[in-house]
Amino acid sequence: MHAQRDVVRSVDIQRGWQANMQVCGADQLWRQLRCEGADVARCMVERLMRKAGL
Repeated sequence: MHAQRDVVRSVDIQRGWQANMQVCGADQLWRQLRCEGADVARCMVERLMRKAGL
C-alpha cells in the first residue's frame, strides 16, 4: 500500500518540479500539492525528492 502511494506521489512531485522550472524545493512542492488537495506530509515530499535525485 505504501509503495503504491509513493509511486502516485512521485509522479505528482515530478510534475510539480517540472512545472516550476526545476528550481523549487520540498517546502514549495509540499505547499503546491496541499493546495491541489493532496494529503501528503512534507517529510514524504522530501524523501521522495531525495529518492528521485531532485
